[in-house]
Amino acid sequence: MARLLLVRHGQASFHAADYDQLTELGARQSRLLGAWCARRGMVFDRLYRGALRRHRQTWEAFAEGYGEARPPSGSGTCNVGLPEPLVLGELDEYAALELLAKAVPVLAAKDPEVARHAAVIVSREGDVARAKELVFQHITRRWVRGELGLPEVEREVESWGAFRGRIEAAMSRMTEVEERGLTMAAFTSGGVVGAAVGQVLGVDDERTLELSWLVRNASFSQLMFTRGQGGGRVSVLSFNEIPHLDDPELVRFR
Repeated sequence: MARLLLVRHGQASFHAADYDQLTELGARQSRLLGAWCARRGMVFDRLYRGALRRHRQTWEAFAEGYGEARPPSGSGTCNVGLPEPLVLGELDEYAALELLAKAVPVLAAKDPEVARHAAVIVSREGDVARAKELVFQHITRRWVRGELGLPEVEREVESWGAFRGRIEAAMSRMTEVEERGLTMAAFTSGGVVGAAVGQVLGVDDERTLELSWLVRNASFSQLMFTRGQGGGRVSVLSFNEIPHLDDPELVRFR
C-alpha cells in the first residue's frame, strides 16, 4: 500500500487583514513537523501543495526543519532530499472569508443569530474571537445545507458541492499510482483535509464540515491506498495527528 499525509498549514493570520500569511508560530509549527519526519527517517517520494501563500510557506518551513534534522550523508536512510512539490490548485481551501464578507452584512438583518454575533464583533464588547468562530460556523452550516438564501452571494462563491467535487478530483489524481510503498504528502488547508477524510469515511456533508473544524494547525492525517486492476481502496489510518507539537502552547485550531 501507499501512504498519503494530508498536512494542514501552520497557523495563519486569522485576525489580521491578510489571513493568507503564516504567523511566526505557524512557521515554527511547520518546521517542527519537518524535523519530526526527518528524525523518523521518513522519505517522501512525491509532494503536493495548494496554490495559496500559506501552503507554500508551510512547505518551505517544513523543508527547512526537515533539512536541519536530516542525518549527515551516509548516516541513515533520511539523507535523501525532498522532491519539489507539485502545485495543485484543487488543494486550495473553500472561500470562507469571501463567503463571510459577503453574507454577514446581509444576514445580520435577517438572521438573529448572525445579528447577535455581529454585534459583539462590531462593538468589541465581549468575546470577539468566540463570536467570530460562532458566526463562521453558523454561516458555513447554512452554506453547506444550501440555506444561505442569498442568490447574489451563491453566484459569486464556490458552492459546497463544487468544493467537494474538486477535492475528490484532487484525491483521485494523487492516489492514482501503480507503485506500491510510496510515501507522499500534500500541504493544504483544514477544509480540504476534512473533505478528503469525510469522502473516505462516507460521512454526510454537515459532518464533513464539522470534521474540518477539528483540524489543528500543522497537523497531519494519514491515508493508505492501493490502486490496480479492479479499482482500488483508500482507508483512513489516522486523523489530526500532532506528535511534533509537544508543547500545549503550540497547539492551535486558528
